[in-house]
Amino acid sequence: MPHVSSKKLKKETLNKLYSQFGRAFEKSARHSQTKFFLGDLLTKTEKVMLAKRFAVIYLLSQDIPISYIAESLGMSYSTIFRMSLKYDIGKYT
Repeated sequence: MPHVSSKKLKKETLNKLYSQFGRAFEKSARHSQTKFFLGDLLTKTEKVMLAKRFAVIYLLSQDIPISYIAESLGMSYSTIFRMSLKYDIGKYT
C-alpha cells in the first residue's frame, strides 16, 4: 500500500508541487516520453491504482453500472460510488 507522509505541506508549497509536476508531465508528453516518465516515477502499485482510477472514469462516462465497475476492477463499491458522485458534479473533466 502506498505511504503518504503524515507531515502536511503548506497549501502554497503543495500548489507549487502540483504545478511543477504538471509541467514535467506535459513536457514528457510533448516528447512522447510519458510512458518512461511515469515508469521511472511511479511504483507498480501506484501505476495500477492510477490506471484503475482512469478506467473508472472512462467506464462511468460509458454509463456502466457501479456494481459492474467495482467487480470488474476489483475495487470497493464505496470507492466507485465516491468517484461516481465526483464524476456527476463535473470533477473529472
